[in-house]
Amino acid sequence: MKIIKVLLFICLFCIISLTSLFLLLPTKYITLSTISNISTYAKHYPESPKSDKGYWENPTFTTFYNTYFYTPWYQNMLIKLGFREPQQLDLKKIKLLLHTLTTKRKKDHIKNKTFIATPGDQYILWGDLHGAFHSMVRTLQELKKRKIINNNLEIIKKNTTFIFLGDAISRSPYSLELLNIILLLLEKNPQKVFYLRGNHEHEGHWEDFSMAETVVFKTGLRPLNIDIPPFLSKPFNEFFKTLPSSLIIKQKDGKEKIVCAHSKIEKKLTSDITVKAILSGEKRLKQIKDTPGLAYLGFKRGIAQWSILSCPIHIYQTFFNFYYDAFVELTIGTSISESVLTLYNNDIRTAPQFNVSYYQPIFGYPLPNKKSDLAGKNIINVGSTMSLFGAGKDKIMEMGFSLALLKFNVAKNQNLIRPVFLSDEYKPNRALRNVKKLYNTYKIDTLILPSGTPTLETYLYMVKSGKITVLFPNTGAAQFRKPELKQILHFRASYKQEAKALLDHFIKKHNINNFAFFYQNDSFGKPIDQMAHKTLQHYGITKWIDLPYARTQVNFKPIVKKLKQYAPDAIGCFSGFYPTINLISNFGAKFLFDRTIFGLSDLAITPFKLFLKEAGINMIVSHIVPSPNTSTLEIAKEFRNIIKKRKILASDDLFEGYTSGSLLIDAINHLKPPFTAAKILGYFENLKNYNFKGLTLTFNPEKRDLSQPVWIKNKPYKSTTNQK
Repeated sequence: MKIIKVLLFICLFCIISLTSLFLLLPTKYITLSTISNISTYAKHYPESPKSDKGYWENPTFTTFYNTYFYTPWYQNMLIKLGFREPQQLDLKKIKLLLHTLTTKRKKDHIKNKTFIATPGDQYILWGDLHGAFHSMVRTLQELKKRKIINNNLEIIKKNTTFIFLGDAISRSPYSLELLNIILLLLEKNPQKVFYLRGNHEHEGHWEDFSMAETVVFKTGLRPLNIDIPPFLSKPFNEFFKTLPSSLIIKQKDGKEKIVCAHSKIEKKLTSDITVKAILSGEKRLKQIKDTPGLAYLGFKRGIAQWSILSCPIHIYQTFFNFYYDAFVELTIGTSISESVLTLYNNDIRTAPQFNVSYYQPIFGYPLPNKKSDLAGKNIINVGSTMSLFGAGKDKIMEMGFSLALLKFNVAKNQNLIRPVFLSDEYKPNRALRNVKKLYNTYKIDTLILPSGTPTLETYLYMVKSGKITVLFPNTGAAQFRKPELKQILHFRASYKQEAKALLDHFIKKHNINNFAFFYQNDSFGKPIDQMAHKTLQHYGITKWIDLPYARTQVNFKPIVKKLKQYAPDAIGCFSGFYPTINLISNFGAKFLFDRTIFGLSDLAITPFKLFLKEAGINMIVSHIVPSPNTSTLEIAKEFRNIIKKRKILASDDLFEGYTSGSLLIDAINHLKPPFTAAKILGYFENLKNYNFKGLTLTFNPEKRDLSQPVWIKNKPYKSTTNQK
């Protein structure tokens, strides 16, 4: 019995001693410091683990963490005793590296950086990475292969700078690993590596996403869905606060610049005439098509826009069909405009081999090699002033115009078109300021698709003086359709033509002869109402009711009362968006049940269509262009083919913008340089029965237009009388 007790005591002593020894032994972690050990670490874990939640915005990976990163006590003992290799990252070392870099950056007062570029300088950029650790490993191996970096993550190629555009973290279980690589690059390459602040690095935004879950797990806290404690998040947030929001690369003389930023860019940069291009991170809503890693988005305020994406993580594979390791190299030429963008990408579904593509950074067209060919090309600058706020009618028309230009500019033409569209929010004074800026600063004397009647009136004196030529203004107002206004050319039919076509349609097709006209009582609405009177008189109709309203009017009850008393069979709305909604809301759908309501093309916009649908009201409006969805005209088929590739929904405004851009391109293709406003205008003035992709164009000097019909239910209506 005594022997058993002694043995039990010895066993207990050994267990306590070994346990104490185990506890005293330091925990062993894997260290990521070279491309070799980073690559070894990556091989131990699956590249694209599925998230526990099947949505892209904020995936979680609890199951993956528990399966691959949870270490039972007995395995941990084997690691401490040296019988098993460590597999976990050392979070304490990452925090120490964060602290070291943060302290140094605060001391050095690192802010937004400006590089003075010289020919031959190279900038390697990554877009959104979102924890694409395995992809980054392959990229590092490629950079090592190209002798840009060595195995110790040191940049060895002269005049080379790395730029991470932000959103390097979140949406992946490997955000810490990816961040660790960037931190090492920053530490080992001071003033050669720059990490910009993206949405997820801004003001703790990352704390609501998967990296917070990773940090909580690796700290040993449970449950994983708790909010990350401040003592854990603070080191990361303090570091992220030191990140610049943008970088500027400029020529020595300062005449041309490129801006690098994730997404939010200071207004002073977007309005800087010397900025020629912006290299941004992911712009999914503007990209509107699948990307191989680099997407040219066209121009904004005359500045070329590019989007870079570098995250072939599971979420992006599933929801956005993105499967590419991707990074971009900007090689500076004799000027910023003469530089070259090089896309290196690797489809991870095939053999691991990076493909190389070259692009002109201002106009986006592909190049055969790393040599710019912009010198000697003819650049035609055009401008516009529109209400580009939000996603309204003008914004959609600008997008349609851009689609036509993208098709033209990337086709390696000798002639290139650069648009500078400025936003006026439909404010006359701002429109005038924009036109003066286009003329004086940008040296642009040709406007295309400017919007609005009151806005055009403010700079009409510049048109009359011959300083400004206006092509295809987005207005049907009568005062701009006079033979003496020789610097204006219209594509769309006038509001008066629209009103006449609508009345022709209802009188001839539906035998309606009892009308009411709701119109704006000013230079916009009065001429339309007068045309309506003449049209009715032409058909022998002498009775109708006019319902004028003031532009600033908000009370429509007296008009509604008068309208109900008259009880017309059809109501014509020659009115703006909000007054028309106000009127319809006041008398309701019941009153309109057995009546016809119709309006001008300005009402053919998505918000108004949604209002009518919710109200259960059917309204017929005129259209400036044939149906973009069903027309068999060549221009419509071409348009549908382009928007199908880019996954865009068709609309009248988009189609009108595309058609206007195509008309400008047609003029350029038929003219010889130098290209002037007078030459372009003269080209259109000489058109007679010209078949332009199914549209018949004839210049009418009396109305200063191209004699286009009004479209009602996809049928063209042309004037059959001499009414003006």
